[in-house]
Amino acid sequence: MNIATVALLSAVLTAGGTVHAHEGHTLPDMGEAVDSTLSPAAEQLLGSRFMQELRQRALFLDDPLIEYYLNSLGTRLVTASGETLFPFHFQIIRDPQINAFAVPGGYVTVFSGLFLHTRNESELAGVLAHEIAHGTQRHIARMLAGQGRMTLPALAGFAAALLLGAASPQAAAAAAALGMAGTAQQQLNFTRDNEYEADRIGIQILTRSGIDPRGMVSFFEKLQRQEGSNPIAANEYLRTHPVTGNRVAEAYNRIEATPMPFRPASDSLDYGLARARLEVLVESQPQRLLDRLERNPHSEREIGEYQKALCLLRLNRPTQARERLQALTRMKPGNIWYAMALADAEEASGQPGAALKTLRELDRLYPDNAALISALGRLQLRNDPAAAHTLLREAYRRHPDNARLAQGWAEAAGKLGREGESHEALGTAFLLQNRLREAHHELEAAWSRNAADPVARARIDSRLKEIEEKIRLMESDKPAH
Repeated sequence: MNIATVALLSAVLTAGGTVHAHEGHTLPDMGEAVDSTLSPAAEQLLGSRFMQELRQRALFLDDPLIEYYLNSLGTRLVTASGETLFPFHFQIIRDPQINAFAVPGGYVTVFSGLFLHTRNESELAGVLAHEIAHGTQRHIARMLAGQGRMTLPALAGFAAALLLGAASPQAAAAAAALGMAGTAQQQLNFTRDNEYEADRIGIQILTRSGIDPRGMVSFFEKLQRQEGSNPIAANEYLRTHPVTGNRVAEAYNRIEATPMPFRPASDSLDYGLARARLEVLVESQPQRLLDRLERNPHSEREIGEYQKALCLLRLNRPTQARERLQALTRMKPGNIWYAMALADAEEASGQPGAALKTLRELDRLYPDNAALISALGRLQLRNDPAAAHTLLREAYRRHPDNARLAQGWAEAAGKLGREGESHEALGTAFLLQNRLREAHHELEAAWSRNAADPVARARIDSRLKEIEEKIRLMESDKPAH
């Protein structure tokens, strides 16, 4: 059973309420039918609860550059999709399974195994576009709306069962034994109509983004071929997104009939570098990967050199890594992937001054880049906490949805002895991660340490009330509307 399955099962086991099957159940239409049972606000709360459960048990990848790339690509696709009911968030779970899913409320999660299984950017973008379409069309919300008047905890358990069942039949049976998956058993996979709709809208999103939509279909087709040749190794993604020959053919026909007033661009260098970086980060034996790269004549290419340098960093050989990265930065001055890795190598080589210079030069080229500011702040924390505090606090104010910046600000404030500010910043970071009880605890500590600042207390008190209302709604026995 993989990490995500454990998390989903836990969500089912801890959710309150019971789902009762309804005879003649059909999915409601979009619009008033779904809103009357599950409003967009309730849907966001539902997604927040689910992601909170998942974060407690799954190992999310904590890398600012890969996170920046994935969210940049995701935001490009969401923008092309048109107006959305809620902001979308994209994250990666460190897990070799080929899987991805969209959770109600705009949360899209990709497994590292799926990212590494793609061979070009259009395939990765195709998966994201398909998942975004599931989110914008509120497919899971429409399933849940058919359950009638239910408590939010019960809806959370039902949503977990929907996502859980296809990933693990045994876990689905456990959920059913609790009376939670009676109706879910009939809908463990997205329906055929859901899949066709997500294909159609996904193709539109990709086309509007200037990305070749054939990547979406070719990736699904590749998974189908692999599953057919080795049924024992069936991947998780196809269980929740069943692919048929008719569906593939229809998608290809739709693409052929879609006007494309552009020449599909080749893969971005960022895609190649993100994929190479991810492969190094999840590799349990970096020496084995380095040996394979050294034996591969094609690894002398640019991305291969970057990947070798990252392996050397992981193997605690920063001087050799620095030499390779210096050559790459001379070849492509200002490349953020190379320069940030070079700064890591310089710092690991005992040259923090050189690392600081590298990042500051990069900051002039990429002003207000959250990933870069986070790295610069982390480096400054060791030598100049006051400068780090100013940098991270002001950056967070410009990026109020960035939990990493808020955490860095909290650490810098703590180093300066500003305990009230540190607790408030950390509480804010926890709130952004949907860790509501931890956020409440930190903000209560911040409130008690700001006795002499009525303005700060009023601000914190308002935030505490917001959290308490969210907790009340998520644990309420009242039906979710």
